[in-house]
Amino acid sequence: MRPVIRFLLLAALACATHAEAAIFCVANSTALQNALTTAAGNGDAINTIQLRSGTYLASGSGFTYSRSSGTGSLDIEGGWDAGCATQTPDASLTVLDGHSTGPILAATNYLAQGGDITVRYASFLHGMATSNVGAAALTVTTQGATRIENCRFRLNHADAADTDYGIVHVAVVAGPAYFVDNVVANNSALGSEFVVAFDFAVGASTIEVYLNDNTIADNAFDTTDPTAGAVFLSPLASGSLANNILWGNGGQEFLQNITIHPVMLSNDVDVLNVEPGAGSSGNRNDIPQFISLNNHHLQPTSPLYNAGQAGAPGGDGAVDLDGNPRIQFGAIDIGAYELQAEPDPIFANGFDGA
Repeated sequence: MRPVIRFLLLAALACATHAEAAIFCVANSTALQNALTTAAGNGDAINTIQLRSGTYLASGSGFTYSRSSGTGSLDIEGGWDAGCATQTPDASLTVLDGHSTGPILAATNYLAQGGDITVRYASFLHGMATSNVGAAALTVTTQGATRIENCRFRLNHADAADTDYGIVHVAVVAGPAYFVDNVVANNSALGSEFVVAFDFAVGASTIEVYLNDNTIADNAFDTTDPTAGAVFLSPLASGSLANNILWGNGGQEFLQNITIHPVMLSNDVDVLNVEPGAGSSGNRNDIPQFISLNNHHLQPTSPLYNAGQAGAPGGDGAVDLDGNPRIQFGAIDIGAYELQAEPDPIFANGFDGA
């Protein structure tokens, strides 16, 4: 794939009078935590942490960012080269690893006045929730907008009693919250009634949530309560879900203490237990045909090839989870991966050639 050169627009930022830019190029776990700590104290700064390709081992309570004043933002992005001059937007190149001893990353600016949080182009592996105050892989609590994009969450655990933040937990006061082009797969959240949550923080009256082009599949969670579901959407949420695969999670796909009817566009859902809202269309219940239980790329025969709706509310990423062009052969595929070779028409029509 072709590397994507990120231009940081330094001239434009230098002209800004309300905030300064703080850019960190980090290559190891210690440098990452130091950058997070510095960014948390930067007041109104626009903080960008560039993660060089490699593995970052979390320890203790994981990597933490907690800002209590100012309006500064935080942008964490993986895939950078040694000099942080060139970025390749491939989540597999940058790994944040909890090595099965604790959570991976918690970022909050809830006590501050605004400020956005973005995390993209990284893999979160082997996180372990150890309490009921944080998720195994990623916890975000913010006054501003949240964007989680092109990330892979695999092999994380929230299995102990009352580890009820699941694998990924996002809480916002106003939002919007964007969850785009991510894979959440092969995780175990047996201490939680959901795998992924989009919740409201205290003070919220309504929040916007957009889930687009994700694959949330082959996870486990606590299904003892009949209302449990793989995805929790706050009852204060508005927004939509488009081009997602929700499949094989061992129970209902939506936690049922919600009363909302989300707009749903071209999602593939095995156990659809909510009534889609007005304007919904194109939803289906087709076996996705993943490569395997541990490989959630689509096979060429998948019915999800070219079956999505591009340009849904909340938008699509420019690239899929591998860093390849998001739209190929005229339409977008459902899920986080885009087929990069056009299927033979014989196989696309469901024939096996035998």
